[in-house]
Amino acid sequence: MLTSRIDKVLELSLETQALILSDTTTTSSILRRCLTICKMLNREDENKWIRDELNGYGREHITFGELDKIVPEYRKVIVMYLDQYNRPIIIDNEKLAKLFQHHPIGEPISELEESVTEGLYIYGQHCALLRKDFNIPAMCCHVPAISIRRIVESVKNRALEFVNQIVVELQFGGILSDIFEKTRQFVDTKLSSICPEVLQNLVHTYKAFLASKASHDWKKIAFACRDILQDFTDSIYSPAFLPIGEMAPTREQTKNKVRYALMAKLGSSKGEERKLVEVQIDYFDRLTDYINKHVHRQSSEEAANRCVIYTYLIIGDILKLLET
Repeated sequence: MLTSRIDKVLELSLETQALILSDTTTTSSILRRCLTICKMLNREDENKWIRDELNGYGREHITFGELDKIVPEYRKVIVMYLDQYNRPIIIDNEKLAKLFQHHPIGEPISELEESVTEGLYIYGQHCALLRKDFNIPAMCCHVPAISIRRIVESVKNRALEFVNQIVVELQFGGILSDIFEKTRQFVDTKLSSICPEVLQNLVHTYKAFLASKASHDWKKIAFACRDILQDFTDSIYSPAFLPIGEMAPTREQTKNKVRYALMAKLGSSKGEERKLVEVQIDYFDRLTDYINKHVHRQSSEEAANRCVIYTYLIIGDILKLLET
């Protein structure tokens, strides 16, 4: 039954992908298909933007400033205010112009699609505010057609990215899962004899991620991965690996510890093998930068997922190089 449902989702996703690329249907129709995909995969909560695009942002009564905070960047445009005779109004005050002419667009995507030819006319509290508090006779503001088309195209591109991600996940997710699982088993086996404490922390972190539900949990995952890599590189590094004249690496200098350990193992190997080691060292360096970035700022579930998976994969790669 599960396979049948997944097959149906994949079929719908591929059909939607083809429709987007062929440009033969409306963006609102595409989004309804995306919403169906979310329902079938039970992912509506993490893709709230699809329903917001269909129904409009800020459907409840919110202020102009609040709307600006919740709409995506591609829905923020420059507008022109018009008086009661549809004549353009020039706002001379630079600060006032910047405040009011940068406008968040919260209307449903279907309404925007109907406005791609003539643009969109908006009557709202911002116009009343200009009239009442600043004596500017604004009756409405006009969003140019070109800006509307850009928003519609941005939504369509976002839908395509969503569908592409689903297709890749459903077509190749099992393969990627198998690769990770084999690497995880290899790492667990090797670490059990080399550094059991690192293994214990890595397994605990992996389980913690699977159970995590909130942003503070995800940030802890990044912290844990950073400590695991520091402990792991401590375990594979030896002062005997240090070249003459070089300073001994500190605990935080994980890249240097990996370099010295791999170069010591490599010895007088051929150039191609040295290139492979350099690639792995560079990859390790980028991973530690990525993890450190999410240690020092708000993390996300996806970032925590990458931290755990990439930590397992890079440890596996290094252990394989050390045993060759």
